[in-house]
Amino acid sequence: MTEAEAGRLFLLDLGVPEGAILVEDEALTTRGNAVFVAELLEQQSIEGLLLVTSALHMRRSVAAFRAVGLDPVPVATDFEVSSGDLGLRDFLPSAAALAGSTRAVHEWVGYWVYWWRGWV
Repeated sequence: MTEAEAGRLFLLDLGVPEGAILVEDEALTTRGNAVFVAELLEQQSIEGLLLVTSALHMRRSVAAFRAVGLDPVPVATDFEVSSGDLGLRDFLPSAAALAGSTRAVHEWVGYWVYWWRGWV
């Protein structure tokens, strides 16, 4: 199942009417998603959109959508915060810390690649 289909099913479970959901399921990248969404919105004569993605991914997503002429309203999800109470264990290597670092580096490198290719 694609992320687009999973999102459609989730929206249906929340009570959003089927006719109010447009699905873009061709993109393999954030850039591709922006391009296909721009085409879809133009075909449907829709002028505005909410861009829902993780807080970590939002900067690159908004930039990619703006680069194709869209002006999305960002709606960030899954913020990652710290309680502020740090202990010794917070400074030791862990699988969770490695995963978080990996996601952060992926976004930094992704943004740089998009900038270099002229996509943002």
